[in-house]
Amino acid sequence: RVIRTLLEFSGKAWDAISLAKESGVSIGHAYKVAKKLREQGFIVQKEEKICLRDPGKLLDAWADQYHIDASTIQSFYTGIKDPAKLVAHIAKALKVKKHACAFTLHAGESLVAPFTRFTDVHFYLGAAISDSLLKELELERIEFGGTAHIMTPYDEGVFHHGQKIGGIPVVSNTQLYLDLFQYPARGKEAAEFLRRQKMKI
Repeated sequence: RVIRTLLEFSGKAWDAISLAKESGVSIGHAYKVAKKLREQGFIVQKEEKICLRDPGKLLDAWADQYHIDASTIQSFYTGIKDPAKLVAHIAKALKVKKHACAFTLHAGESLVAPFTRFTDVHFYLGAAISDSLLKELELERIEFGGTAHIMTPYDEGVFHHGQKIGGIPVVSNTQLYLDLFQYPARGKEAAEFLRRQKMKI
């Protein structure tokens, strides 16, 4: 959470209290992370505040270690064949239900920095996957395949610093880059396009 905040606001100088608050962690945790990053040469101290020395190197280091756990993804069949319409439908239904969600991978990339056509829709969901909710989303359980993919967050931090594009929730650019970077279907290319066009680090 702390690293995500530092990268999302890469030009900002922080004290431990403001960094902790923005990251949703304790002050002690923010301090420990900042100390470790300083020891590794990623941040510098400026009087009473810290800032990133080279945001790009920190992003590279995280991306090299980051992997999406396949066990956290459940795939579903949908009769909505147009992926853009499916994204809009899911976003609207979850907004009504007041469930946290954020689109990622190529569905998110298509809204933030369009790079390639996509057929599969991936989104993080901060709620239990019940049969009633699946009915609202027009998704059906399927043994194999499926083009709609619900991702259970490994941490609620994946929703932090999210963005809305045309009213549709998308993960932060940092999270989007991480998810895309290791994704086999042209993910790394899309990640680098996002980085050049939007992140600029």
